[in-house]
Amino acid sequence: MSSGILLSVILAVIALVLGLLIGNWLQKRSHAHTLDQAHDSAAGIIENAKKEAETLKKRTIGLGT
Repeated sequence: MSSGILLSVILAVIALVLGLLIGNWLQKRSHAHTLDQAHDSAAGIIENAKKEAETLKKRTIGLGT
C-alpha cells in the first residue's frame, strides 16, 4: 500500500471521528436548549395558574360576603 493511500485513509478516519464528536456535541447542545425552553414554558404556565387561582379565590370570597 503506498504512503499516499495510507495517509488518505488515516485522514479520512480522523475526519470521521471529528465529525462524529462535533455532531454529538451539537446534538447535546440542541437538546439542552430545548429542555431549557420547556422548563421556562412550564414555569410560565405554573405562574399563570397560580395567578388565576388567586383571582378565582378572591372572586369566590367576594361572592360569599
